[in-house]
Amino acid sequence: MIQSSNILIINADKHIGAVFHAEGNKELTDKLLKSKCTAYTYEFFKTKEGIFPASVASSEIAGKVAVIFAAYHLQNNRGGSGVLLAPMVNVKPPKVVVIGYGNAGGAAARMAASMGGKCSCFWPKQGKIKSISGINANKY
Repeated sequence: MIQSSNILIINADKHIGAVFHAEGNKELTDKLLKSKCTAYTYEFFKTKEGIFPASVASSEIAGKVAVIFAAYHLQNNRGGSGVLLAPMVNVKPPKVVVIGYGNAGGAAARMAASMGGKCSCFWPKQGKIKSISGINANKY
């Protein structure tokens, strides 16, 4: 990610490509505009199919880590209900709900299902979910 301090060396003659995350950083956006450079932010590149390829990997990681954090915070000693996501003999699998089935939501659903959870996904594009085994797809 480009740092605000690096903008000092950027001028109108420069063409740069980076992951800026400038949408939430007014100072960075203002400095980029003032520099008059040509900047390409990778997170907004989109294929004809509507996919943002640079975001796929980080979203996949975010979805999987979300389930790991959820499992951690379900522990009694963390204030959770004590539900274990891992499969246990003679214990019903825990119910997991994932809202959305983009890159992050899909990864979260697959992770929860792989850990033994009975996963339901709420997403308007139900057809996308049918190919994932162990996941119950529901529309809004």
